[in-house]
Amino acid sequence: MVASKFGRVAAVEQLLQLGSDVNLASSRGNALTYAAANGHKTCIRLLVKAGCNPNTPGSKWDPAVMTAARSGYTDCVRALLEAGADPDARNHAGKTALITATQWGHFNCAKTLLRFGANVNSMSATGDTALKWAARGGNTSLVRLLVQSGAEVNTPSTDATTPLMFAAHVSAACVRELISAGADLHARNTRGQVPLFWGVNSGEVDIVQALIKAGANVNAVSTKGHTPLFYSVKNGDDDMNKILIAAGANVNARDLKGKTPLLSAVQNYHVDCFKTLLLAGADVNLADQAGRSPLMVAVMRQFTVAFNDLLAAGALVNWKDSSGRTALMLAATMCSAAYCKDLLAHGGRVNEQDNEGVTALMHAAEKEIHCDSVKNVLLDSGADVNMVDLSGKTALMHAISYNKNLVCLRVLTKNNALNHQNTALVHCLESENNLASLDKAAVLLSVGFHPVIPEFYRPLLLQKFLLASTCRNKTYVWSFKKFILYREMEMIRLFVSNGVVLQRNGKRAASGASRYANIACALSKGHINLVKYLIANCYIFQEDLNFLCRSKSAQWDTLYRTYSAALGDDKDQRLFLTELTKQPWPLVKLAFIAVSSLVGSSPERAERIRGSGLPSRLQALLNFQGPVSTLPVREWSELKLAFDPLAYAKLEKQRPLLYFWPFGKEI
Repeated sequence: MVASKFGRVAAVEQLLQLGSDVNLASSRGNALTYAAANGHKTCIRLLVKAGCNPNTPGSKWDPAVMTAARSGYTDCVRALLEAGADPDARNHAGKTALITATQWGHFNCAKTLLRFGANVNSMSATGDTALKWAARGGNTSLVRLLVQSGAEVNTPSTDATTPLMFAAHVSAACVRELISAGADLHARNTRGQVPLFWGVNSGEVDIVQALIKAGANVNAVSTKGHTPLFYSVKNGDDDMNKILIAAGANVNARDLKGKTPLLSAVQNYHVDCFKTLLLAGADVNLADQAGRSPLMVAVMRQFTVAFNDLLAAGALVNWKDSSGRTALMLAATMCSAAYCKDLLAHGGRVNEQDNEGVTALMHAAEKEIHCDSVKNVLLDSGADVNMVDLSGKTALMHAISYNKNLVCLRVLTKNNALNHQNTALVHCLESENNLASLDKAAVLLSVGFHPVIPEFYRPLLLQKFLLASTCRNKTYVWSFKKFILYREMEMIRLFVSNGVVLQRNGKRAASGASRYANIACALSKGHINLVKYLIANCYIFQEDLNFLCRSKSAQWDTLYRTYSAALGDDKDQRLFLTELTKQPWPLVKLAFIAVSSLVGSSPERAERIRGSGLPSRLQALLNFQGPVSTLPVREWSELKLAFDPLAYAKLEKQRPLLYFWPFGKEI
């Protein structure tokens, strides 16, 4: 076998004289197979003469004649055939030598095999014929030889593909040869494709023109509903589009999903194809099964050329897809302010709702980045920020639920109606992220949202705060102190107004600020108005009382000097500090808290309150023992004793409570 492989004729002769077994085979074949594979004609004749069977294949390889045909050794093929090799011998895949020769484009080998009687229409296990391989390779000479030898031009392979389809993908000459031999122009494979589909996919104008000239149907439909025009559009082949359209292709054909060639051109960013179809009369409002029109697809794909041309061609801007969305909603979702402006300028309805009641503004509100300009465009065009979807959500609530961009909240809240404010705050608290929940709540409060939330949500507020405080700064055990020190008034109002009590967790923090009472922290930074706010709203704890009791001692002057240094020359603030540290009137409510804790709910406590001479509203508040926020919102907002820092400057500064209360001088 080795001598045959390398064509060592003398060695082969000597081994044969010594009696070597000429039919002995390895896993790759016998000596004859090796000689045929390497084109050693003399070795083949010696082996055959010595008794080697020319029709014995190797255990896993092809017959010798097929091996020679694959390599194009015509002399070896002839020698084997003359020695009695079967021209139609098959390998394990069912291929013959003729199929193999045409597959590799060996014309002379194929001609020799045909001369020795090879079956021109033999078929492999996969349905391949010699003509199929010749057509697939674009070998016109081989195609002509096989046709002249009687090859069946319409024999399909296992997927019903014909030789003409293969030829239509590579060679116009082969196409003409097969057509002249009677090839069926309308034959279909299992995908419903006719030869013209293959020609269009090839991109060869000559092939397509040859098929059309021969009578190919330019509107043939595949199993998916596609016509040849769909293929040329998808490939971006505008020259092919023009040929098909000139031959009568339907520019408004629709596939099984309702798509048109125009939709395909827009979806694939093919500008030339799009313009050609538009000029050919394509309907700009034909939508697919999902209801998406070409204009909507142009918006989704950000295809500006198509977008502008479709608007100019009269595309319906308020057309709705199957989910009820319009092009404006899609533009808002894509955060395209320019598209939104153009759609609105062409009559787009800014407050249109989809099947779930969602508006364009709500869609934009869900986006985190680059959408603030879209929201401004929509708001300037009359978008109603108070519209609700079917689940009762406004645009603001959509922003709270899906958006982490706080700028978005500020844009949406500038015109938000009051009747949705509490619900919006609740949506903040229902957010999964603790820090984001409080940040969003702070934004809403900063633009004037009412701080009071439903009572059953107040434990959730406390939970969010405790979890978030650990994330913000672990050194602040009482993170509420941080709000006081940095005067984050909106967050303070949120907790005070809802009566959420923040208790010490028993550990001493590293920061010295956490060792002070709330009032002491506020005074240390000179936040007098904040002190007034905490006292007026009964947000006082035992730590505050202890601080004030200690302040009653000989340390009064020291404390006054310490805290007054933070006030500078503000006379009004110094007056309040003087009253706080040296006169009792701001501490009246503190006294009642102390009385309540000592006397409890006994009749004596109620009697003392009734006999105090205080205003009836304050008496009712003290009897209830709750924070101001437990009162109805109307009374909370009208209660003049609530020293809101924002409103304190407008109130009359007087000290009537000391004189109305008989026990005032004992504080």
